[in-house]
Amino acid sequence: MTAKAASQRWRVVRCEWMNSVKAVVAIPAIRLSTSEARRAMPKAVPVSDAVVNLGALTLLLQGLRTGNGDLISDGMHDRLHEPYRWRLIKGGQEVKEAAIAAGAWGCAISGAGPSILALCCEENGAAVSQAMVRAWESAGVASRAPLLSLQTAGSHWHPKDAG
Repeated sequence: MTAKAASQRWRVVRCEWMNSVKAVVAIPAIRLSTSEARRAMPKAVPVSDAVVNLGALTLLLQGLRTGNGDLISDGMHDRLHEPYRWRLIKGGQEVKEAAIAAGAWGCAISGAGPSILALCCEENGAAVSQAMVRAWESAGVASRAPLLSLQTAGSHWHPKDAG
């Protein structure tokens, strides 16, 4: 995880993630420009929303580290960008609801969208993936939703690979 500290230094820290926590990323065959997603955002957000998000982040990080689905679920509630962006993603709310009904702990808009990330246990991964694809299909949107594991080694560059 990369974050700019209050000291204005950029810090990179390892975010521990239990192998039992899997990600399903539902990728629709629709586009949403980053500039359009940015325009949907308010110029300022209430301090109370920022405080809620910081608390949620703490729960999410602890849930990822321990594999605790209840903490992950409580940690995936966003009040800073998702309330403004869900309406830009055709069928997005239905995809989120379908994923949770299929056993996902929570869902979030991936980046600026339109892809949607669901976190779940490995046993529910296939059902969550299928539910997300079906929900988008019902909205008239083709998609794919691979079940992913976290890459824990990070990226490496080997001179012999440079072509």
